[in-house]
Amino acid sequence: MLTNNEEAVSFEIKANKVFFTEFSCSFLFRNEFIFNIHVMKLLFIFFLASLMSVTSFAQPCVVTEKWGDSKPIYSTLTGKPDTGYFKVWNEKGQYGVVSANAELIVPILYDDDFETTGNLLIAKDRNKKLIVLWDLVKKTKVKLPGVNSNTAVGNNGLIAIEAANRKWGFCDVKAKLILPFKYDYASAFVSNRAVVMMGEKFGVINEKGVVVMPFKYNDLYPVGDHLLVTRIDSKDGATSNYGSIDYQGNQLVPEIYNQATQRDGILEFKKQNGSSILYSYNGKALTDSNVRIPTAGNRQLRVEDGRIAVIDENEKWFILDTNGKKYLTDKYYFLYTPQSQLTNKFTDVYLFASQPGEAVKYGVVKLDGTLLLPDIYEDIIAATENRFYTKLPGNNMFSLLGADGKAIATDLCDKCIDFFGYYLIAKRESKYGVINSLTGEVVVPFIYDTYDMPNHCFISFNSDQGKVQYDRNFKNFNVIQ
Repeated sequence: MLTNNEEAVSFEIKANKVFFTEFSCSFLFRNEFIFNIHVMKLLFIFFLASLMSVTSFAQPCVVTEKWGDSKPIYSTLTGKPDTGYFKVWNEKGQYGVVSANAELIVPILYDDDFETTGNLLIAKDRNKKLIVLWDLVKKTKVKLPGVNSNTAVGNNGLIAIEAANRKWGFCDVKAKLILPFKYDYASAFVSNRAVVMMGEKFGVINEKGVVVMPFKYNDLYPVGDHLLVTRIDSKDGATSNYGSIDYQGNQLVPEIYNQATQRDGILEFKKQNGSSILYSYNGKALTDSNVRIPTAGNRQLRVEDGRIAVIDENEKWFILDTNGKKYLTDKYYFLYTPQSQLTNKFTDVYLFASQPGEAVKYGVVKLDGTLLLPDIYEDIIAATENRFYTKLPGNNMFSLLGADGKAIATDLCDKCIDFFGYYLIAKRESKYGVINSLTGEVVVPFIYDTYDMPNHCFISFNSDQGKVQYDRNFKNFNVIQ
């Protein structure tokens, strides 16, 4: 299966249509590599924390206050929700688009998801078989021909559209039909080439409709601007093998792998035995075929800021960047880079374990190998690249340490629950409270039984005396009886 780590989906071709199926992966145990329960726990904690703390892409509070729940819109160019636009909806399940200052740009009339290509966005009303191209800056729209379309605008301004007879063609941004409706499926143009389907096979055309790669593949999927992932099925359809080619048709990776996974800047090909080979998006081999990518729950670890953790054939972890440079090699059995709760960016520090097994201890090391904290801690939770909540063996309480290992505040809490901005929601003796994760100051006393965090703008705490609601900075609050 071909999987994309942002959406975690596989792509399958059945009955001349593209279906999206949920992809999940499980932890690999002793027959794959040693991954003890403590490492799994720590990975899962940091994975949850990073999910909750990607607030650089989250909706501004002015959007939440005016529109309620919303979701950031992804860019087809970056693959990230970094567009500055947000999807809002009504009780009828219709969608619209608002800006970061809560201005309604696209009316709440559409029933399919949105992505942007630059300042362009395709909106669909499937019930009315309506496709509209919006310019989000000019706030203008153009009705496109056909009843369905790709969500991306090609690099040459052409848009893949589907007619009522289920054939696909291409129009330009002014809705003029450029290539006729004759394909069984079509994807967006990349580098002036587009993957199209004829019958049950995929090939590639140029912007004039000339076939530049024959229709011989069971699937073709663009990765970056230079590569195509290929899929060849066995004659009985029981097995599929993946490889890759460039847009000139040169074979870069032979079709001998049973899974291909796209990660930000890195393409992973995996064999049946679980070993993988990693490539950059320009076709450069970054590793041999004896590495593995660690997992976190049901989501595989992503490439963060151009780097990813990799496990070698000796079960040692190291860090690999998208240029193929290796860091922190031959020493560690666990590496994880936390996200700073202050900047919302991934740091250049790594939590590590230097021993395998079940009773491991954790420390902190910088990407350049500088040791910040020795591996003597039972638990470490990073708030920033120089603030760490640590728990020593035999001690039930977390203390806050700086990057120099000196204590900033001691015996703060017995459980670190979640981050709310750079504040830490924690528990002490079964009661909830809040700690400034940079200073160790307790800003909400440990007196509450439960808490509710419906969004990143407000949080409320509950006790027998009632409910108290705080804003993001814990400076303003309302007492709700």
